[in-house]
Amino acid sequence: MDPRVVFRFLGGLVLIIGVTGAENDSDVGVATGRRLNFNPFTNFNNFNNFNNFNNNLNNNNWISPQQARYADCTTQLGAGGLCMRSKECGRSGGIPSGFCSGLNVCCLVALQCGGASSAKKIIINNNVATTTTGSSTCAYTINRFSPYVCQLRVDFSTNMPMPTSTSTDGTLMPSCTGTYLQINNIQFCGVNNNQHVYVPFAPPTSSYQITAAVSSTATSGSVSANWQVTITQLECPPSNSTSLYTSTNLYDNTNLNTNLFTTQYPGQILDFRKLLKKRNFDTDLIAPNGCLQYFPAPSGTFESFNYNGGLGPYMPNMQYAICFNRLPTSTGIQFYGQTFSMSYNEGLQYDDDCFDPITPSASNDFLLIPYSTITQTMTSATRYCGKILDKQNLVANPPGPFVVLVNTGVRYRSDATNPTTERAFRIDYSVIG
Repeated sequence: MDPRVVFRFLGGLVLIIGVTGAENDSDVGVATGRRLNFNPFTNFNNFNNFNNFNNNLNNNNWISPQQARYADCTTQLGAGGLCMRSKECGRSGGIPSGFCSGLNVCCLVALQCGGASSAKKIIINNNVATTTTGSSTCAYTINRFSPYVCQLRVDFSTNMPMPTSTSTDGTLMPSCTGTYLQINNIQFCGVNNNQHVYVPFAPPTSSYQITAAVSSTATSGSVSANWQVTITQLECPPSNSTSLYTSTNLYDNTNLNTNLFTTQYPGQILDFRKLLKKRNFDTDLIAPNGCLQYFPAPSGTFESFNYNGGLGPYMPNMQYAICFNRLPTSTGIQFYGQTFSMSYNEGLQYDDDCFDPITPSASNDFLLIPYSTITQTMTSATRYCGKILDKQNLVANPPGPFVVLVNTGVRYRSDATNPTTERAFRIDYSVIG
């Protein structure tokens, strides 16, 4: 005799009576399409066990309301929004602008200077023109959307004054001074188009701030700056093993823990609709730990901060990881250097030529790509600098994750023939397999 759960429907609710038995498993109430085809008044005692019930929930035809909610949408104003219920949009401080996915609204959450929001997706769009001497700072506060949020993905573009050198002899690389956008304790300025960074946002952290500063002096005169930022709160699957959700598949969180369900809740009235709700986690966007940038698509392009059409200069004194999605079938990753101009060296411009641990004043600017080979010259190396990757193809076959490590120093490294080559990099990538 197979165990099975007995329900009593009370409107939209369910009263769990307990566990009973039945001999016939042929008549099943199943979830099909967008609604549950279940008649509580016929064949009730033949309701099948939760294993079959879960299988029907997990088929490709099941579309839950959760899947429709929080999808990207376009507002009537043409800006990007998020699909959600109208009440939820209001609670998030958003403005409903058009409909999407049935009765949901396309919600625009545009955060102003000094504002705060707990929306899943938040947009910041500011234009500032300072005509008088002085400085101002804007702080934007992001409050946790749900207890599942583990990371923030911050997409941004800036058009600000260029970084400037603070040294009298010009040997120090330029940095942001006065006017900048600060994310994850990094100051960005100059021209950035469609850049992004990841910020850890796991509990117990409940809020996070992004700041923008604009400063003008009598010497600089009026300063114009604008920045566009989109913050997406990424939700990770729960790690609590006693959850109602017991699936080990990150993309499948609808398996109900039958034992927990029947032993811990007998006699209780539960909302059956909540038990059927499928929660979508952002597993396709979650970056591996330690990655400042993450590219989940199988192909694309990445570039240095303040790329500025290849003129740069890139930001100094940075050490960060650019990560790529490696699938179980992936065998390698290939790159093509559209632009590559880092610290110059008269040597071979790879490995030890890119790094000088003895001379602290030397510039140590390079990309570190493990297990890689330049296909044109069949040069195998780990560190690359100078112009060695400019208009070159590179293939990497590391045994572990696909990652490019970026290291920039604080001083220029140049000679009379190749002055100030520390400019920019822009590289195409494509995952193999």
